[in-house]
Amino acid sequence: MRERTLFYPLKPMGEGTPEVESSGSYIRRLAFAHSEMPTTLMRQMLTAFPFDEANGRTVEEIVMGINLGYVVGNRVMQRLEKSTGTRLMATSPVRFNEFLSMRGLQRNEAGTYCPCCVQESSEISYGHLAWELTAVAACPKHGVRLRSAKVCGAPKEEHLKSMNRPSLFGVCACCGSIGFGCMTGEPEPASNYEIWVAHQVGELVALPTAEVEAMTAESVRKGIVAVVKEAFNGSVVRAAKRSGLGRSSVCVWANGTVAPALDSLVRLCFGANASLVALLKGQFVAAQCAEPGGIWSDIPRRQYRKTSLSDQQIREAILAAANQPVPPSAKELARSLNVDVTLLRKRFREEQNVLVASHQKHRDRETQRRYDNAHSLFMAAADSLAKSGKAVGRANLQKLTGWVSYESCRGIRHRAMVDVLGRFNARCALDTASEEECLMASVEGATCAQPSSAT
Repeated sequence: MRERTLFYPLKPMGEGTPEVESSGSYIRRLAFAHSEMPTTLMRQMLTAFPFDEANGRTVEEIVMGINLGYVVGNRVMQRLEKSTGTRLMATSPVRFNEFLSMRGLQRNEAGTYCPCCVQESSEISYGHLAWELTAVAACPKHGVRLRSAKVCGAPKEEHLKSMNRPSLFGVCACCGSIGFGCMTGEPEPASNYEIWVAHQVGELVALPTAEVEAMTAESVRKGIVAVVKEAFNGSVVRAAKRSGLGRSSVCVWANGTVAPALDSLVRLCFGANASLVALLKGQFVAAQCAEPGGIWSDIPRRQYRKTSLSDQQIREAILAAANQPVPPSAKELARSLNVDVTLLRKRFREEQNVLVASHQKHRDRETQRRYDNAHSLFMAAADSLAKSGKAVGRANLQKLTGWVSYESCRGIRHRAMVDVLGRFNARCALDTASEEECLMASVEGATCAQPSSAT
């Protein structure tokens, strides 16, 4: 008889294929099956299976630990497997932690999706693990670029309130359209390089856990050395130049000093037309993809442009930017002038200080404006709740206004709500005290007005 688990034994989608489901998408589907929010589901799991490393962490940080591959991610994945009775390690990039750098491995945004995949599915689509990796910018199946889930094509009047927005992948969180039907534009075709990278990363995420566990930092080092030797005749300079990488990066990888990042490693494989999986196993094998690689000119490179402005023109541009209604930051201005931001600090320190002060004042004014708007909205909602006889609390305020205040981030909305709750409760206490004083005064007056029994 199967042992009873905390959650349904939901199976991950696409396991063993390049379209394997991500852990974040799996948690959303599992929460949808239980009619719960993902954060509520995670709280139930951590309550049933606590561990010391989770102390002091919010549920949002725990979910980030799963996706970003921190040490706590392994512990949480183990507890998620225990809660469902299902093998889930293949849905998380945690298993690549031994031989790849975790820094910048995944996107920090809400998510990306292939517009063709989500629209051709007869059911609600799920999120692919490959779509969440920063190295992947295209769908290998349809050859189109991925889109950001933050972008909604519906008018602002059709956007849902924060409390009513769905958290299921494949559904627009802003308007609730299934398959992102609000986006009517044609998908953007991807380049050969982007399609090639998507194929290589797809082969990596499709590997079974046993093969991934056999890969080590030493095998990756041997694979890099083999690629440089076979494809570039042992020249590190030629390998770096053809792949658009720094020579020092290839050197430290070959020495085993630093673990390579995935997006940089696929550049080296593309320049050598080498298989990424074979490199991680310590070998050089020519890549076998639908779109052939090795065209080094297709690799996106940085564009360096020299500015044609004189020092006086730059100085005038800085002062003019400081007097704008919305002053830009020093980095934004340097980017628009095609100069390095350190140049502004060294040559134009006084003008840059004026710009920084003006930009900071604008940010302070904008922060105060947002706080005042949130405070007035929450205060009006509190008055409406009090008049209707309902409790003035955090849940009712969020439900009535449609604005979510996350206690973990403690942003502007959170501060405004805390201030409204404090002031409203204090005002209610003062009104109650005044009513009691008036009542006592009336009682005392009535007592004094009664005739004496002796008279």
